[in-house]
Formats: sequence, C-alpha cells, structure tokens
Amino acid sequence: MDPALSLPGPSAPSLKPPSLWKNPAFVRLWFAKTISGMGSVITGLAVPITAVELLGATPAQMAGLAFAGMVPDIVFGLLAGVWVDRVRRRPLLIAADLGRAAILLVIPVAAFLGLLSMPLLWIVAFGSAALTLVFTLASVAVLPAIVRHDQLVDANTKLQMSESVLTLAGPGLAGLFVQLVTAPRAILADVGSFLASAWALGSVGSVEPKQERRSSGSHFEDLRREIGEGLHELVRTPLLRTLAISMGVIVAGANVQVAVQMIFLLRGLELSPLTLGVLTGGNG
Repeated sequence: MDPALSLPGPSAPSLKPPSLWKNPAFVRLWFAKTISGMGSVITGLAVPITAVELLGATPAQMAGLAFAGMVPDIVFGLLAGVWVDRVRRRPLLIAADLGRAAILLVIPVAAFLGLLSMPLLWIVAFGSAALTLVFTLASVAVLPAIVRHDQLVDANTKLQMSESVLTLAGPGLAGLFVQLVTAPRAILADVGSFLASAWALGSVGSVEPKQERRSSGSHFEDLRREIGEGLHELVRTPLLRTLAISMGVIVAGANVQVAVQMIFLLRGLELSPLTLGVLTGGNG
C-alpha cells in the first residue's frame, strides 16, 4: 500500500460564518421581535382581563373577542402571504409596528374617557391581529436579505428560542405587571414595545433588493392569479387540505376555550392577574 494514500492531505481553511450577534441587522430584528413579542403577551392577558373585569363581558362577548382575533389569519392569511412576497419587507415591518401601537393606544384612552366598550375591543383585536399577521410574515421573509444563506437555520432557531422563552415566562411577568398597574394601563407598555420595535427596525433590510414584477399584468391581476394558484393547490392536495382544516378547528376551539376560561378563572375562582399569568405560562 502506498504510504501516501494513508496520509491526510492539507486541511481546508475554516470558513465558519461569523456569529449572528455580530450582524447588526439581525440583532435589531431579534430585538424588535422579542420586545414586541413581550408587549403582545401583556396585551394578550390585559385585553381579556379588561373585558371581564371592567366591562363584565358575557361568554358570548368573550367568544366574539376571540373570534375577532382569529378572522385575519383565516380570511387574509393567503392574501397577506402573496402580498408580502411581492413588496419590500422593512417598510411593512415598521408600518405594522406603528399601526399596532396606534390601535392599542385606543384602549387606555377610551378607558380614561369612559368610552370603553366590547365592540371597541373587538375592533382593536381584529386590527391588531391583522397587523400582527403582516409583521410575522414579513419578519420571516426579510431574513434572507440580512443573513447569509448558510445562517438561515441558525437565525430562525434563535428567533424561535426567544419566542419559546416568552411563551413560558412572559405570561407570569405580564400578570404581575397587570396586577400592579391595571389592565388598560398595562396595554401602554405594549404600545411602547411596538414603538421600540419600529425604531430598532429602522436599519433592518436596508440592503434588501427591490422586488421585481413577476409578470406584465397589473398588481391586482398578479395577486388574484397567485392566490388562485395557492387555493387550487390547497384544495387538490389531501395533506394540505387536512392540515388546514385541522389547524382551523384546533385554533378556533383553543381560542373559544381560553375566552370562556377567563371568565371562570377571574369571576368563579377570583384569581389575581399574577396567578392567571402564571397558569397561562404553564399551559403554554
């Protein structure tokens, strides 16, 4: 045997990608998603508490509140996905943050003026959910413009880990905050979180290329065609169709359960917001 065959050749130079924490654009996106996510956890607890304790909401009204938060995902999910795929994402991210800050500010202002009502909460829940849908889609779509292709998995993992931590620890902290300052005032913290997120996103995606037109037709025609293709694929593929129906049923049932559960825990068991938040985090 030729000894040369058993000797290792020269090692290739290490091409390990730099840490994502040294990428300012990614750090800003991570900060924006984390801070706005914590604010959303506060609102997710504060809005139902406001409905139950300040407005004396009935089970039907609470179910309506849950439904208002589900409608955007069900009705506009496909349309939003196609739209986000055709435009630059950074302006969408900033606009979604500023829009959510503005619409949530309505609740503490209305409470201060004595104008708070369930229909107003339904409108806020619907608008906030719609803008959150846009923000979520755009934050995923902007990643390829700010991180290297071989870092996409790592970037998504870091963002998902932060979201998991918020799911577990966030509700308890949110419950404590609501208990200290009352639910409507706690929503002001979410308003601040969205403003901070919008500020952080100021330089995210600055190198994002301009989205090119995919056909010579009008934007409306292109959107209609792509949505039609997506619906056709959803209907004709058994697995996708089954998953869509299953997820719809699960999400609808979970939201209605949580809505009615809030009344039982707050009125029936007279739990404090802190205890309610801890229980919510444990269930998450």
